[in-house]
Amino acid sequence: MVERRFDRAVGGAAGAGARVGAPDFASAVAFYPGCRVAAASARWRTRVDLLILIGEADDWTPAAPCEALATAHGDRVSIRTYPGAYHEFDHPGIAIHERRGLAFSGNGTGVAHLGTDPAARADVVERVPAFFAAHRR
Repeated sequence: MVERRFDRAVGGAAGAGARVGAPDFASAVAFYPGCRVAAASARWRTRVDLLILIGEADDWTPAAPCEALATAHGDRVSIRTYPGAYHEFDHPGIAIHERRGLAFSGNGTGVAHLGTDPAARADVVERVPAFFAAHRR
């Protein structure tokens, strides 16, 4: 069983396929998750509908592996990418800046950009509640 603290740390995506028994929730939304390992695994599954929201410019957790995951699991996984948006695009009022010293970054330098993208933020404020409403039990 996946410990709940790790489940939350990856946006619920890891735990969605790891638990035994009926899911304790109907759907999940993952903001800028790291999809590289899940996309490379033939064993990864989700038992709930999953919406991935990620910036196309995200250089901390790149969108490409998440797009591959959504393509491979299109029956349960959907994705919305945001052109020009970096990691943490949904947080209000964060100027675009670099974060250094990361253990992982998309290009291996340990440097990634993050900050608010107003258009992407506005979209997720509407999209997330609509997704959950459409996936109620």
